Amino acid sequence: KPIGTIFDYQAGPIYGLTDTRLPGFQIGSLSVVDQNKDGIINAADRTFLGALDPAFRASLLNTFTYGQFTLSFFLNSVLGSATRYNGNNIREYFRDDNAIRNNDLRGVDYWSPANPNGKYPRVISGTQSSFRPPLYESRSFVRLQDISLSYALSPSVLKKIKAQNINVYVSGKNLATLTNWEGWDPETGQGMITDGRPVLRAVTFGVQVTF
Repeated sequence: KPIGTIFDYQAGPIYGLTDTRLPGFQIGSLSVVDQNKDGIINAADRTFLGALDPAFRASLLNTFTYGQFTLSFFLNSVLGSATRYNGNNIREYFRDDNAIRNNDLRGVDYWSPANPNGKYPRVISGTQSSFRPPLYESRSFVRLQDISLSYALSPSVLKKIKAQNINVYVSGKNLATLTNWEGWDPETGQGMITDGRPVLRAVTFGVQVTF
């Protein structure tokens, strides 16, 4: 397999109140897929889950001109890459009450008896499962990284005001990102951390004048 291939335990559904659990697993914890169906989770149940390195990167830069209007854009994408939650990004382990109320993001979709369809395991402290499978998230994305629309004044107008060139433009940066990544930025792998920052989005209006 290529360098960067993920070979690990595959996370299954979260065990609910009425689910039949394999030995060593607690209610509200992530299950592990029993690959060989022997009823025991051990090293034989590890499998290939994907790759840390992108399958490919692609970008597109293009410029269109119609009359005195010019439209240019730059699309950037990374596809086929996954990243394991780690450090402050982690969502697969139990946390105590203080961590949840004072040191965690609000609105995280944790499992609880009142939220049986939650994506992430339970958040209370207690006995931990003997196996805690890692969570991987796809970092694939397509981003409209740059776009600009400009209008050049006609030569007749330029002649009257004695200018060589005048362009009126509006441009945008990082206006849209298509991704399933739940963190701040799929390109850097910055997950749902409390001190994270999203990619800055900017819109600029301007006039370029040459005399």
